Amino acid sequence: MTSRDGQAVIESAGPRLLVLLPVLFVLATFGLTTAFFVWASFVDARDAAALTLDNYRRVLGDGYNWGVLWSTTKVSLIVVVVTAIISYPLAFAIARNRTWWAQAFLGVVIASCTMSLVIRALGWIGLLDTKGILNTVLLAMGLSERPLRLLGTHTAVVIGLVHGFVPLLTLTLVPILQSINPMLEMAAAGLGAPRWEQLWRVTLPLSLPGLIGGSFLVFAMSMGAYTTPALLGGGRAIVFPELIQQQVHLLRDYSTSAVLSLMLLVLVLLAVGMSSALTRRRLPGLGG
Repeated sequence: MTSRDGQAVIESAGPRLLVLLPVLFVLATFGLTTAFFVWASFVDARDAAALTLDNYRRVLGDGYNWGVLWSTTKVSLIVVVVTAIISYPLAFAIARNRTWWAQAFLGVVIASCTMSLVIRALGWIGLLDTKGILNTVLLAMGLSERPLRLLGTHTAVVIGLVHGFVPLLTLTLVPILQSINPMLEMAAAGLGAPRWEQLWRVTLPLSLPGLIGGSFLVFAMSMGAYTTPALLGGGRAIVFPELIQQQVHLLRDYSTSAVLSLMLLVLVLLAVGMSSALTRRRLPGLGG
């Protein structure tokens, strides 16, 4: 083999190495941690050298665990819907306007992504507390006879998570909406379609893959969120990551926490698989 042939082989293998390195990194991190959880889920709590299925029987047979998983899933679905309803119009307004206020608003959205989750949650505690600003205003206006108890409820958790994920989904949708040619909407308008029909039959179908992918990303992150639910839920509105944390830090039961972690992982992977399947095909009934 000549030096020129060797150089050609190296150049052709370069792109493959660039792809291979991230794959190896993911396998070395995500793969090894998952393998540890799988192994720990079979370890007998009484004999670390023995493997057993009792951990799965005990965890999967406990209705409380399934109840917490269902409430966490319900909260995450509500967060996805509310986040999408807020983020899509916001992203559309930013993408379709070149004015200074749209760019300023984009800067605010980007700045929101850099804000700590703890700071956001502490801000909502001051707003949602029984003696907070919201209850003070409601009582002063006569809209409520007594202070509303919002902290320590799933409502507070939803509010905090929506606040955290609206900037993320908005930034995901802005470049997607900017890539849609406005001439398509103008052509629909020229054919007599009103503004809402242009959005429903042209813009939404073209941006739907990005909306689906971003929504499933929000769902996955909501399912795994711990800081915001812990601060706003106050230990009363328990979500699944908190249940795992209790098993690890309070009970020191690593086998149970491993099984619970795998339950959450499987559910999130199913959601990712659904997102991938939906974005590969056009949903019926949209776009005509």
